[in-house]
Amino acid sequence: MPKYKFENGIMQPIYAAPPTIAVPVLPLAIVATEDDLAEATQLQSDAGRAMVVPQATVVAIGEFENPEFLSRYKCQNIDGDKIFENLSYKFAQYEVPVGLLSKLLALTEYKLNIILDDSGSMLGDTDSIKNQASGYMLEHFKRARCHLGAQMTRWEEEEDRLHTMIEFLAYIPTGPITISFLNRADKIVLHHDGKTPELFAAEAHEKIHASFRAQPDPYHRTPTMAKMKAAFASASGLTMHYLFTDGVPSDCNTDDLGKFLAKRANPSSNPLTFVSCTNVDAEAEWMKEIEERGPFMAEVDDYNDESQEVLRKQGPAFPYCRGLWLMCLLVAAINPHDLDALDDSRPISKFTLDNLMGRVLTKEEYQQYWNYQPRHTEFVKHFRRFAEEANSTLGMFGPETEPGGLAASFASKLRW
Repeated sequence: MPKYKFENGIMQPIYAAPPTIAVPVLPLAIVATEDDLAEATQLQSDAGRAMVVPQATVVAIGEFENPEFLSRYKCQNIDGDKIFENLSYKFAQYEVPVGLLSKLLALTEYKLNIILDDSGSMLGDTDSIKNQASGYMLEHFKRARCHLGAQMTRWEEEEDRLHTMIEFLAYIPTGPITISFLNRADKIVLHHDGKTPELFAAEAHEKIHASFRAQPDPYHRTPTMAKMKAAFASASGLTMHYLFTDGVPSDCNTDDLGKFLAKRANPSSNPLTFVSCTNVDAEAEWMKEIEERGPFMAEVDDYNDESQEVLRKQGPAFPYCRGLWLMCLLVAAINPHDLDALDDSRPISKFTLDNLMGRVLTKEEYQQYWNYQPRHTEFVKHFRRFAEEANSTLGMFGPETEPGGLAASFASKLRW
């Protein structure tokens, strides 16, 4: 059964049922897999249009037939076609644009260091609902006979996001993945070596779930500064850091933490993502402010909040989805020109959209996005640059500056 239709130069998904609410325009179609690309290519060919796939996407797909890449799994008789097939299923399940495969594969160069908040406040509620959980946690809630319409605790949301990350990290031969806590001394270290993705995922899910059975101590606080100093001091080589937390540090003020993180040694080798787990936006605002103060930092809220923010700034034709949110959680810190710039209120360049989507948009598709972008009228005189220049908005015009904003001092984020 076809997934797409191509009319008047615009490809759209074919929905089994029409949207339940009136929308001004349907978002650009997401092509998630190689099969989707093949269908889209045929549709455009039938309409006399050539489909072009960005080189980064072509190379990323080809890696699963590359013996050198497959050797990174350090597992005998590894089947690259099977790995790609299963990863493609995840891309389709979460609607991850195929263009993001190359960004996900960049994690093969990194160790991962995940720091989890186990302070007493993590026992409070968040604004995520149990029935929104990923597969692993949803099954757990069902087995425990939880009310699926109830809110998750912040502790449950933290665990859920970890399990969701593992669904993709299982297929990417990263360096060791270390999971530790702000207060507790116990630590989990996950290795891909000698494991198929399925075995890696099963072991990771089990170890993570076991570590979350012990509830946070109500008297534990949030020693963020001490933990981050220790993390950067002990890191060697390329290391992706993720800090899951729900509130302000207890061992410093946020300004001092921001100064430390902005001036940390070798930021390109130590990118950092703040992952906020709270229903009180004011308690997480400091993360949004700090991530703008230096290079290779990102902040990711829950999907609903991020979706509202991105669509408010980019308009209804931008195809923000759970897959884009998840890839931002994993790799936005090393992608300042696109994934970490989705909440920039300026239009996104066609070059950036093409590479995110994994297919070169038609002129009509980009025009549709442009017409519904809330600030497009302010940039009409630059439209040709946005539509034709092989550059990002950040690369063409520099950091976004807003009244009272800090962006002008963040030129170091311009590095690719």
